Parts: sequence; C-alpha cells; structure tokens
Amino acid sequence: MKLGINEIKEAIYEKAIAKTIGQLQREGFVVERDYAIKSNARIIEIDLFAYNDYEKRIYEFKIGKNRIRREQFIMLQNYAREIGARLYVIYLEVPTSNKIAFRQIEDIIYADFKNHTPDELQGIATYVTILDVGRIEIADVDIDNEIVEARGSGAVSVEAQFGSTRDLLRNDGYVETVEFEFSFRVRVNVAERNIIDSYYKIDTSWYNQ
Repeated sequence: MKLGINEIKEAIYEKAIAKTIGQLQREGFVVERDYAIKSNARIIEIDLFAYNDYEKRIYEFKIGKNRIRREQFIMLQNYAREIGARLYVIYLEVPTSNKIAFRQIEDIIYADFKNHTPDELQGIATYVTILDVGRIEIADVDIDNEIVEARGSGAVSVEAQFGSTRDLLRNDGYVETVEFEFSFRVRVNVAERNIIDSYYKIDTSWYNQ
C-alpha cells in the first residue's frame, strides 16, 4: 500500500495548523479556525483567526506549489488593515518522494511481527510463523519532520503448528494457516527506516473456541 501525495499533504497541513493553534493558545490567544470574513462584498474563509486583548492575527497556510493568489493576498491584506491585524501566510514544504519511506507499510509491519511476534499470536498454538501482512487500511497519518505515525487496521496470516516436529511425524500434531484481523499504531523514523514504537491489537478471540 502507498500513502498518496494528497494524504501526505493533508497530514502536513493539519499538523501545522494544530501546532500553530497550540502555540497561540499557550500564548493566551483565542483561536478560531476556518473563520469567515467579508471583504469587498465577498465572503472568504481564512485558516486561523487569533486574538487577545492586545493583538489580532490572521493565518493562511499554503502547501507545496499551492501559492496564494495575488487577488486573495490583497483581499487578506486589506482586511487585516481594516481590523488592525497582522497577516501571516505560511508555506509548508512537501517531502520529496525519496524521503517518504513510509510507503511500504505492509513490509514495515511484517518485519516488526517477524522480529517481535505479538503475545496474542504466540498463545494460539505450539509454534507460530508469520506468513504475510496485508489488507492494510490507514485511518489516520501524522507527520512531524522525519517521524511518521500511522493508525489503521490490517490482517496477518500465520502458520499455526500444534505439537512438536516429532508429533507431526507421528501424525499426533497438525499445521494450519489462519488469518487474524488487527488494528495498529506505529511510529516510524522515515530517514532511518525503522520503527520507533508500535502497538497492535489482534482479535484471536474466535480461534480455538
């Protein structure tokens, strides 16, 4: 599975806004998001409007090649002057494709399962071998510099062996392949291509009942 560039842009955009809101609130500002303003009989939305007893600020965020249009800039500039506010236009960088090492999330989780098989899986049989990880669906992704955090769901296929190898030779044991659904949260350093930490919740409750 690949994270599309639109998902990456949206994550960067939301992260930047959330950080700015948090910083402004710590400084004592009241912050309103998607604030509607009226200028020259037109109504437009600005990303953030922040104010306190002494100062007003207008924030507009642009990402990648999406530069602010001259008409929009003049309108925001005029409105800022009207209400005595400072105008901030913030441009956000989009990582180049070779920096986005988070694209093969199946491989990342598969390697993590192979190196540290979750307890829920280890407890289902005598021996458990991880075969495959797939059907990954990302519900949320958060990007902070080189650290990517993703949350979602998927499925892991395992080979479950019941009994020892000697038991199998005597036909006293057996092996079967089974698939379990799971939810996950992983934090990855995309520069070093390794997992910082991970959490998995695997539903094995229906198995061996």
